[in-house]
Amino acid sequence: MKTALFSISVLLISLLLTACTPSPVKIGYMAALSGRLSQLGVASREALQIVTDNWNDAGGINGRRIEIIIADDESIPEQGERELLRLIDSDVVAVIGPLTSNMLPAIEKAAEHNQLIISPTISTAALERRDDHFLRLMPATSEQGRILHRLMQEDDIRTAVVVYDISNAEYTEDVRSAFEPRFIDTEGEILKLFPYDSTADPDFASMAQEIVELQPQGVLLICSAIDAAAIAQQLWKREYSVELYGSRWTKTDDIIEYGGRAVEGMKMVSGYFGCDFTPAAIEFREEYKKRLGYEPGFAAVYTYEAVEILYRALEAQGSTDVSSVKEAIIDARYRIYCENIYIDHYGDTQREDAYTVIREGAFHTFKLEG
Repeated sequence: MKTALFSISVLLISLLLTACTPSPVKIGYMAALSGRLSQLGVASREALQIVTDNWNDAGGINGRRIEIIIADDESIPEQGERELLRLIDSDVVAVIGPLTSNMLPAIEKAAEHNQLIISPTISTAALERRDDHFLRLMPATSEQGRILHRLMQEDDIRTAVVVYDISNAEYTEDVRSAFEPRFIDTEGEILKLFPYDSTADPDFASMAQEIVELQPQGVLLICSAIDAAAIAQQLWKREYSVELYGSRWTKTDDIIEYGGRAVEGMKMVSGYFGCDFTPAAIEFREEYKKRLGYEPGFAAVYTYEAVEILYRALEAQGSTDVSSVKEAIIDARYRIYCENIYIDHYGDTQREDAYTVIREGAFHTFKLEG
């Protein structure tokens, strides 16, 4: 009898404690976490985890623990649609991600469900100036085309070829179409366009040989870092010295790891991280380096900013209502990492123009003045 009463007491206490425990705040995260283009996602996920661990250690959001639900889109649009719908069905408050512009169909699908999405790195112009529930921390792709043109102008590049990955055409076509008319209008000549599909075993050796035969002064690479490194290596093997330029997508650690000496001197569009870090950002950087062994790149930094902005808005609002959280984020200026940024009424982010040069196997970043 005593044993039975004890068991009932334990059960009642357990139920009481469970009833008193607030439900977690569910946050979705989606990126390519497997496959050849996964470095962006892995770096971003680690940043998300660091911020979330810090918030949970401090008591969560208004006393509610944060629970992360992970989805791997594998950089495949159809997979992205399925995974994003799975996150929505899991009743997440918001989704951090996806990271690449080829996930546009998934984002369009999510719009039907009134889902708040904050992407650290998507920049396709197709989502620019839309009054919806999609926000992003990366400036629009048109800005990349403008910066790349300026870099080539300053280097007096008059002839160029453009290599771009059509498997992420929502991004690469935007950058190309923003760069090309500017280059031509300033008496530049595009000798040839080299579209290719990274999912279809591209022949970079033959591409490099044709580039050598064309003899351009500059090669613009609008592709992932791992592909840019492979193309640069093929040019290096042919002992062809040419100025290399890359979009933001190109600037991950893969470009140095796989490109080696072949990418020395390459210039890429980038964020500007030469500013004074906030105290919280210094702690984040140290923890990131401890976990991964290297400095956070743009994907990790923009994820850090996106997650901090979201969690602060949720805490300030004391609500998970999509519209109220969005209103708490937009039309505001922030300094989360080091750079001053502005998120406008449409959820588009404005940043300072900057570029990165690879020198002696390391990234060196500069503001683009004027």
